[in-house]
Amino acid sequence: MSDKKMPASDKTAMGVAKQRLIETCMPEAERVVTDPYAEYFVPGASVIKCMGGPCNVWLGDKILPGVHQLLIARTRHFDEEVMAAVMAGATQFVMLGAGYDARGWRLPLPKTVKVFEVDQPDVQALKKARLAGVPGLALDAVSFVPVDFAV
Repeated sequence: MSDKKMPASDKTAMGVAKQRLIETCMPEAERVVTDPYAEYFVPGASVIKCMGGPCNVWLGDKILPGVHQLLIARTRHFDEEVMAAVMAGATQFVMLGAGYDARGWRLPLPKTVKVFEVDQPDVQALKKARLAGVPGLALDAVSFVPVDFAV
């Protein structure tokens, strides 16, 4: 898909997924979050993986200083909040504007927790299509709720 045809919501979701992929490529001792599904949303994921996390973070900081760290800290914070709520007894959570985050699959949630992703229909359609090829991933573990945020 060329950038001219790519919806802005897809570009945003892809950019954040790219940062999670880069973080996943960091040495394990330095890694803040791990997202084994991010690579399914990032064109050129194999190049990013080949370059490694530290090189990608260094390069990114030359273009947009601090963006990687901000997005990864935000992801870690949300992950911790979700897990704390689940440990306190929450049985469901709703992600507004989930984008290409696979939090409902990548966090160790009990099967009794219901996950709802609310996002734009075009982003959800692309997300489902890309995740359909992931071996062993149960797409039905997450309920997709399409919404037009512009209305």
